[in-house]
Amino acid sequence: MSVRVIPANIPPEDWAATPASVRAWIDELSRTVQALEERLRNLEHRLNQNSRNSSQPPALDRKANQARPARRRHRGAKRGHAKMERAWVAQPDQVIEAPLTTCSHCQADLQAVVPEQMVRRQVTELPDVRPLVIETHQAKAHCPFCHALQRGTLPAGWRRRAPLGHGWKRRSSTCVINSISVPSAPARHSVTCLGWT
Repeated sequence: MSVRVIPANIPPEDWAATPASVRAWIDELSRTVQALEERLRNLEHRLNQNSRNSSQPPALDRKANQARPARRRHRGAKRGHAKMERAWVAQPDQVIEAPLTTCSHCQADLQAVVPEQMVRRQVTELPDVRPLVIETHQAKAHCPFCHALQRGTLPAGWRRRAPLGHGWKRRSSTCVINSISVPSAPARHSVTCLGWT
């Protein structure tokens, strides 16, 4: 229901003297304000509804914006988990000794000092891969009877190629390295670690 509102600070005689077009515009603004106020009341009523005062399901209840405490995530295995670690190797393939030589503070000679503690560490590493170079000596000559060029028979899997080349195992390994290499470790670095150039 629209009500014609006359501003309280405007005397009736001034309002009567106001042009009709201006009064019509003010009336339109008044109706718009009333419609917006009614819409605001409806929205506030809907916003205050929950599963306790309406038929709204609890899943649609508005949750309060409460700051949740930051949950500190425990790194590593869960508590109570059986400890799993690599067993120490009794006979390592290589032992690197790091004896005391000189004091880093006063430069005194420490070679005769008995160590108070020996700190042990074991690192498992892959062995160096040494390329296996195979050289073939294939005989080549002309037959003295028919003068046809003849060559010695190479083992199965060998075929005539350039004087220097790579075997199928190396070519296959290089393809695998190229397929699994990551940007931080290019394939050429992996090949160098394997002793291949």
